[in-house]
Amino acid sequence: MPSRRITKIRVSETEVLIALPLGVLADSGFKDGQLIQVTVEDGTIILNSGEQGSTGDNLDGLVAQIHMKALDLFEGDEAARDRWMRSPIRALGWKSPDQMLQSVEDIETLCLVIGRLDRGSFP
Repeated sequence: MPSRRITKIRVSETEVLIALPLGVLADSGFKDGQLIQVTVEDGTIILNSGEQGSTGDNLDGLVAQIHMKALDLFEGDEAARDRWMRSPIRALGWKSPDQMLQSVEDIETLCLVIGRLDRGSFP
């Protein structure tokens, strides 16, 4: 597989968000919605298929997916994504997307809202 560059890495106090080109994931055999374990060894980032572990692990993976989907929605604009994640949204009962990251059910609802926004299917 040809080497491809990571497009963005953002480090915050509690997490590291890495945006990869979709081609890298597709070329590596990863599928949409699959959990990916990221390991860094000697400056090399290694992607492995993540195992569905405990609910907490699953929730963490879903939260990471939401952040990536929202970043895609805003075409890589992290500031716009972060503002949207903190803003009350009518379709979420006036909760912010950040408030919807506590349960699998709420994350699924948030994922549907992001998909509808991406397709422009909100009135």
